[in-house]
Amino acid sequence: MAKDRADAVGTVISEDCQFEGSIRLESSIRIDGSHIGDVTTEGDVYIGDKGSCVGNLSARNFYIGGMIKGDIVAKARIELSSRAKLRGNATMGNLIMEEGAEFMGSCRTINTLHLDEDEDKEETEEEDVAE
Repeated sequence: MAKDRADAVGTVISEDCQFEGSIRLESSIRIDGSHIGDVTTEGDVYIGDKGSCVGNLSARNFYIGGMIKGDIVAKARIELSSRAKLRGNATMGNLIMEEGAEFMGSCRTINTLHLDEDEDKEETEEEDVAE
């Protein structure tokens, strides 16, 4: 997992922490401990080598070194390191798996270009309504 990308993380669940409950945030999150509950963010989700999360997750990108059990939706990409374990359905623009990564579930790709166009269209429609 690229450590330089993790520099902009706003929230960290440390290795000795166990957290239960839903999390909603705009910035990125890194989970090195244990989390049970859903995670929704506009940023990225980093799961450290010893980190685990049970729940449904939605983010821009996922960088997984540990374990996720649940469905995930990435607006852009999911990267699974060689130690990663993903048990659940995944929806994303791109999937990158290192040799040794485990993925058990269904996989659905989305065209991220259409997502950007839809967001631009929504912003334009909101501007038209405001005028």
